[in-house]
Amino acid sequence: MSFRVLLIILLACTTMHSVYAQKKPFRFEIQLNPGINMSQIERTISPDSSEYTRGGIALTGRIIWHPDNELGLGIETGLLRLSTLRIFADNVIPDNSVIQLYAMPVLGVAEFNILGADVSGSVGAFNYNVFLGGSGLRATSNEWEIGFGVGIGKAWNIGYNVMLGADARYYRIPERDVTSYAASMRVQYNLQY
Repeated sequence: MSFRVLLIILLACTTMHSVYAQKKPFRFEIQLNPGINMSQIERTISPDSSEYTRGGIALTGRIIWHPDNELGLGIETGLLRLSTLRIFADNVIPDNSVIQLYAMPVLGVAEFNILGADVSGSVGAFNYNVFLGGSGLRATSNEWEIGFGVGIGKAWNIGYNVMLGADARYYRIPERDVTSYAASMRVQYNLQY
């Protein structure tokens, strides 16, 4: 008897959800997230005299498809400055060199609307870029490393499908023991169909 009641409730909920989902328009959201980044990374070079900065700018973007109001699936990419090393004096590296390490994420994102906030989890790969300031030299890693991220954010509608808000995100690349914390502004545009 209890199995039949459970089956009837399950069928009723499934039917109500499918009717509800058919009446709601699907939407895509395009996000641009400029902000700042703080990182924890182990340094592998130690010049004689230098200044080391953990973090810097963060610029990421997301495209997310929302089949309903609670769930979103999409992709994220961008650049996260992990560290900057300004060298004042060294025997090997030219003086006044600036070395910047960036990570470029390419992540699959699942986003959930929980109590009005967007809570997200992401997994994918990170690639590294190194820039040697002043010389214009750039080195890009051939290897991609698996990493993940979690975040929370909120955006408010300002009109014409445009939203403004803020996000806080945590990224982790376990292979090189890199951790990154990003706080950013969110500019979002919603496309509905």
